[in-house]
Amino acid sequence: MEHRAQIRLLRLCNHLAPSQTLHPHSLRVNLSSNASQLSNIKSQKKKDDEESRSLKSYRYFLPLQTRWADNDQYGHVNNVIYYSYFDTVVNYFLQKEAKFDIKKGDVIAYAVETRCSFFEEISFPENIVAGLLVSHLGSSSVHYQIAIFKEKNMSSSPSLSLPTQLRDKAAAVGTFVQVFVEAKTKRPTPIPPHIKAILAKHTKTAVA
Repeated sequence: MEHRAQIRLLRLCNHLAPSQTLHPHSLRVNLSSNASQLSNIKSQKKKDDEESRSLKSYRYFLPLQTRWADNDQYGHVNNVIYYSYFDTVVNYFLQKEAKFDIKKGDVIAYAVETRCSFFEEISFPENIVAGLLVSHLGSSSVHYQIAIFKEKNMSSSPSLSLPTQLRDKAAAVGTFVQVFVEAKTKRPTPIPPHIKAILAKHTKTAVA
């Protein structure tokens, strides 16, 4: 039964037709190959996680202040609050740095996907800082990588000397994806050139 289960798993992984014949030797080779591929994927993910958490990966920072209402009954910032942090840093960046007019412009940007990975808890009244990086820049969409950093030591003021007072590893890392659309039709449209030029300065290759 175990041998048959392994064969079914292998067929699923390699999209084999039911009529194909598998021999024990090929089964061992393929399982070994799949195990090696899985190990490589895990290794690459660990490397990507370490890079995304590293303070050195970011050049744009925005200080944020946690609020009393951010804490949940467990005494730390609730997971849903992190998405408001992402919203804040992305829209602050677009409006202040890229001069994006969200009220009178012909183009607006919609959030279509957000994700977050949590590594360390944050609690009020800690001061935190969001780091922003453009991980992918398309014709009408942009992927942001956002990291939330804690202070090395709790200070009495939300004013921080960036980034020397921050911890080297982020407490949380998220992805925020936007698609630019025409304000009237809501159809995807190319990112305005002046905004794309600013975004391009904050891609991984630009800040490396």
